[in-house]
Formats: sequence, structure tokens, C-alpha cells
Amino acid sequence: MGVEVPPIWIYNYCMMNEREIKTWIEEASSEFYWNFRDDLDDLSAELMKEELDKLESRMFFIIKNSFGACSSPE
Repeated sequence: MGVEVPPIWIYNYCMMNEREIKTWIEEASSEFYWNFRDDLDDLSAELMKEELDKLESRMFFIIKNSFGACSSPE
């Protein structure tokens, strides 16, 4: 089962609180990690986890800061 994106994703993602956004990003990152983990040695897995942690932080920043775009008139 993959990470589910709500049908009206832009509306729902604008209504998410910070904890929900963080959880959504972490679930997607975890799914990505486990798709590859069994094929990697321990060092490679650790490197991938470190990079995914950085990506999670960056994605949280991007999504959180896009909330202004959701509430701003076009």
C-alpha cells in the first residue's frame, strides 16, 4: 500500500497542520527507503537514510511555506 494522496490534493494539503505534513512526508520517505533497503549493504542503506532525512527536512520546508500560496488570492 502506497502513500495515499487525497483526491482533491491541493485543498487537502492546504488544510493540513504541520504534524500531518511531517507524517505524510515521513511515510513517503519510509516507503521509498524500504523499496530499496533489502538490496543495499548496511553502509549504503545508512547513506540513503541520511540523504532521505535531508530531503524530508527540505520537503517539509517547501510544503509548509507554500501554505501562503493556498491562502493568497490569485
